[in-house]
Amino acid sequence: MPAINEAVHNKEVLAGTAYNVGPVSFTPTQGWVITQTPSPVGSSSNAVVFKDGVTFSVKSGVWKGTAEELLNQIVKDQNEFLVEGKLVPVTTLQKVAGVAKRINGPDYTGLLLAYVDGKGQAVEVIVKGPAATSIQLQQPIADMIQSITFKPKEGNS
Repeated sequence: MPAINEAVHNKEVLAGTAYNVGPVSFTPTQGWVITQTPSPVGSSSNAVVFKDGVTFSVKSGVWKGTAEELLNQIVKDQNEFLVEGKLVPVTTLQKVAGVAKRINGPDYTGLLLAYVDGKGQAVEVIVKGPAATSIQLQQPIADMIQSITFKPKEGNS
């Protein structure tokens, strides 16, 4: 039954398909499989794509603090993985500032990223998978992170 459910509910991403995830959009790499599917023309608060055991999760919402405070809150609210290393600044192509840290679990490694734009729109990205596979998929992961775009907030230009 799980194999049937997976085949029915998951679909391979086509080239150039952008998904709206609340106030942000992102473009998964062609060939990844989307498991939590927001409509490409609608919106949802989260989306998850995967390939070869690596998952790329995008979750959006509203946040009244900084990206660093958001990342700290995400870490505080979870008990699934260990966050390691120093905080690294990251910026979207739109110049929205964010922060990232490495994460590790019993069977995987990855990244935790948090961004907050000037209007309080926030996004959390969690990338995790087996170390060897994560390294092989480093460029597609970087491309998906770079594809994150904040949409103008309704009523604002």
